[in-house]
Amino acid sequence: MRITPEQASAFHCPRWEELPKLLLYMDQVILVLEETLSLFVEEKEKTMINNYVKQKVILPPVQKKYGREQLAQLMVVCLLKKVLSINEIAGLMELMIARFSQQEAYDSFCSALENGCPNEKTNGQTDEKEIEPQRVGAARQPNTYRNRA
Repeated sequence: MRITPEQASAFHCPRWEELPKLLLYMDQVILVLEETLSLFVEEKEKTMINNYVKQKVILPPVQKKYGREQLAQLMVVCLLKKVLSINEIAGLMELMIARFSQQEAYDSFCSALENGCPNEKTNGQTDEKEIEPQRVGAARQPNTYRNRA
């Protein structure tokens, strides 16, 4: 599926405060992902999410319910998995969480994603001043997550 510049510039990645405040069951999580990311992501399966939990890419659900933390992590994984390996994504998320709170890291990701999409203001140019290329190599570390309380 090819995405037009108009579609890309109209995309809004929901910020932390826009994510559901209630805990969600797996089917509800999939509905949120499908509704939010339908432009970019085609597959959203229970087994995929369960695999990310087993691989410690996302935090495990609490009593089979997923919160903002897991939903934000899933958004990042779903948006990046076509261009990065799961290990690279886990490493990048680990770097962000080490530097920022999960909310700040996720909101920063959303802003960077939207700034990277061409729009009428930038005339197709992207803003790359926030990128730290020297940090990308560090993302190839083992995939672990931190539960920041």
